[in-house]
Amino acid sequence: MTDDILRTAHRKGELTRLRPGAYVDGAQWAEMSRAEQYRRRVLAYAADTDAIVSHDSAAALLGRPLLRPDHTLVHFTSDGRGGGKKSSSRILHRAPLQSEDVIVIDGIVVTSPMRTALDVGCAGTFVQAVCAIESALRVSTTKPQLVLDRLGRRRGIAHVRDAVEYASPLTESIGESWSRVLMHRWPDIPEPRLQHEFHDEHGRLIARTDFDWNAKLVGESDGMSKYTSDAPAVVTKEKLREDAIRRRGTHVVRWTWADLVKPERLHRILLDGLRIAGL
Repeated sequence: MTDDILRTAHRKGELTRLRPGAYVDGAQWAEMSRAEQYRRRVLAYAADTDAIVSHDSAAALLGRPLLRPDHTLVHFTSDGRGGGKKSSSRILHRAPLQSEDVIVIDGIVVTSPMRTALDVGCAGTFVQAVCAIESALRVSTTKPQLVLDRLGRRRGIAHVRDAVEYASPLTESIGESWSRVLMHRWPDIPEPRLQHEFHDEHGRLIARTDFDWNAKLVGESDGMSKYTSDAPAVVTKEKLREDAIRRRGTHVVRWTWADLVKPERLHRILLDGLRIAGL
């Protein structure tokens, strides 16, 4: 295709430009989710550099969920020290990298799940660091402390150290990780137990719960997409599960993503639940 044909197709919306020289079908682009659009941009830029895909961009290729990911820039890292380089569409970080910190996905070199999580944590907040690390722990056997020891001194490393210390391999979603951090900040909310199994009088498994307090109160984080597919069946199953827990004399509270966005709502839900459970 000539430059004139590309420019005309782009102007008409038949093609969407991901970067100079890389295009995608405009109709297909319009049907993609924002996350998939970002992943395609990362792939396009990765094909035009020898740098290693990192940070939020690596998480996109690894399929690891993050809390409030940065999809405005495509992130790369080159081994070394000193300042990076930033443009309107991509950023090149300079940081020490060892062979243990990188993997190859479909021919593209990206930072490993745990290195990605720590990089994201250094660039973000404590809660983002915990969410990223716990997300990595769900797929990686690499101990975060080993990767942390290789990072050296860098901006954000202090709260990432704290996040590594606090992170748990037991959470199963970003919503659960975010909930944990919020609870940790409130002195009037006791630290919950994670993924406790409840059984009936015959020893049969009733449920494995997100959070519980002395088996008297159960807390469940519904997240953003729990009921997006086969909703009626999922809701019915959840109700039966919750009824079985309550028959044990355990009070159950639930919260959604909207309650995490406005933490005072979660705080009130938990306080009311603790009061009803007698805790």
